[in-house]
Amino acid sequence: MLHIFDEDGLEDLMVDLYALTDAALLLEAKVVSSDFSGWVNNNFILTADQQAYLGTASGSVLFLWGNLFAAAMVSRGTIWMPTPISNPAPRRTKELRHNINGSLKYDDSSKVITGNINISMDWALL
Repeated sequence: MLHIFDEDGLEDLMVDLYALTDAALLLEAKVVSSDFSGWVNNNFILTADQQAYLGTASGSVLFLWGNLFAAAMVSRGTIWMPTPISNPAPRRTKELRHNINGSLKYDDSSKVITGNINISMDWALL
């Protein structure tokens, strides 16, 4: 099911993802970390402006976004993003700010990681 690429759509998708088994969620996290743009396109309905913005991101930025999402997903942490802001012509620089927090603990005897990583994103026009 495709979701609108906004705050509510992301929240709905996370509910769907966190209903998965740990193994299935890990597979989804591997997809998002290896192909963030493809994962977004396969899970969200994007406006033309959102598609254009995603299409202009560099490979290193897409890699970073994908791995941030994957880390939060595997730990079943919170991923919060407000609806992306409109940036009509004449365009200004759009900045996406990330705030990351959390705490993870690895238990060597059980081979289990507990805790979570939380990501909060915000948009700003400069």
